[in-house]
Amino acid sequence: MPRAIVVDDEELVASILHRLLREMLPKRWSVRHETRPEEALRSLSVDMKIRLAIIDLRMPQMSGVELITQVMAARPDLRGRIIVCAGAPPSHEDADKLFGPHGLGCLRLDKPPTFKDLEQMVWAAIEEAG
Repeated sequence: MPRAIVVDDEELVASILHRLLREMLPKRWSVRHETRPEEALRSLSVDMKIRLAIIDLRMPQMSGVELITQVMAARPDLRGRIIVCAGAPPSHEDADKLFGPHGLGCLRLDKPPTFKDLEQMVWAAIEEAG
């Protein structure tokens, strides 16, 4: 059973995205959310059933860029399957690292996302997952 994870330090945002994902993903997918990036890193690094992640760019404990960099070192198979949520545009350096042609292959979703934008990103990532 494929899994998806939402990582956002704001419980309300994480739980809303969690519910939206449960509605739009096929029934065979399981969804969870995490408000602590360190816990998410542990899960993402070892749980090979996680096939989709939505990660907040700015979190106080660990930035989304740090989290994604560490996850991609352990799980390069997640390239194209990580959606980065950002309330403000990332710096040029972060944008290149996350979304650039030689970057980590993330998809960008502005906060707050519309249902349609979220759905398009999720399906693009799922198609990447195969």
